[in-house]
Amino acid sequence: ALFADNKNQLWVGTKAGKLFLYKDSELIQQVLDMKNSGGIHTIFQHRSGKLWVGTKGQGIYLLEHTAEGFVVVNKFLQSSGDLNNKKSHIYSIVQDKNGTIWVGTFGGGIIRIDVSADSYRVEEVKCYTAQYPQENFSRIRHLYCDENGLIWIATTEGLVIFDPRKPSEKEKFKIYRKQVGDQESI
Repeated sequence: ALFADNKNQLWVGTKAGKLFLYKDSELIQQVLDMKNSGGIHTIFQHRSGKLWVGTKGQGIYLLEHTAEGFVVVNKFLQSSGDLNNKKSHIYSIVQDKNGTIWVGTFGGGIIRIDVSADSYRVEEVKCYTAQYPQENFSRIRHLYCDENGLIWIATTEGLVIFDPRKPSEKEKFKIYRKQVGDQESI
């Protein structure tokens, strides 16, 4: 994973579970070294400046800058040693216009994290909205929040688009899926 933060520093996450911070092509700090992990798949910076690091099998690490450099201040969606826990396989993290964090997992679907001050409430989207097509679109590769506030969910089975600002009972998901033999399909 590669990510340029709000200070124009480059973060490099590796498949070996290491996280490095570079400034002007110089290594500043090795921030994480997670042995026996499936690697770092995504890095995201919240409005607060905290970094969210998504891993395969070890969930999310929340990092904050201190006098000693960046340190882990919280962890979410940990697998407790069970690498089959698909909710700990984090592939993408985005923030919507309301400040809500959306987490895409590979096999565990989409997860919503409400952030207020220093508290975090984790909620699976299937609890948030019953209409999310979890059974067919749980292996998420990437999330994107567009300028209209819509969340685009790229999965192994196709594309799902929804508006998180709508009440869950009125939620409608647009689904685009690959049609075998159709060159025009996604």
